[in-house]
Amino acid sequence: REQVVAGEAEAANQESPAATEGQASDAGRRDRATGRRKTMRLSRGVELAPAEELYHNPRHAYTQALLDAIPVPDPAKRRKRQLLQGDVPSPINPPAGCAFGHRMGHPKWQSSVGMDLGLKEISPGHWVQPCPCCTE
Repeated sequence: REQVVAGEAEAANQESPAATEGQASDAGRRDRATGRRKTMRLSRGVELAPAEELYHNPRHAYTQALLDAIPVPDPAKRRKRQLLQGDVPSPINPPAGCAFGHRMGHPKWQSSVGMDLGLKEISPGHWVQPCPCCTE
């Protein structure tokens, strides 16, 4: 299931930071208690950062797509939406490598197969899955 969850959940892998985060039901909600968010795709963390950093400087393509999908409450304002292509992969049998790159048919997806896609810290407190098709 595709969702943004920053929560009292285990970190995406052993290399990621602390195991507890603030909880949010969607990318548009802020949690002032902890101030951190985690974007998850098919039960794998793809980005973890302080809330303001994640909302204003998303570094993973999936996080960007989720944030673009948040409705703007003012009908006079429009937001450019990234329409996602491809079929959603099975959560029971996800593809090898980056599932989002696979769905999008990204030309660099094949290079993600066999890579360590655990979260890597790219700046203090901002962790991202280092997939070549989603972070460049």
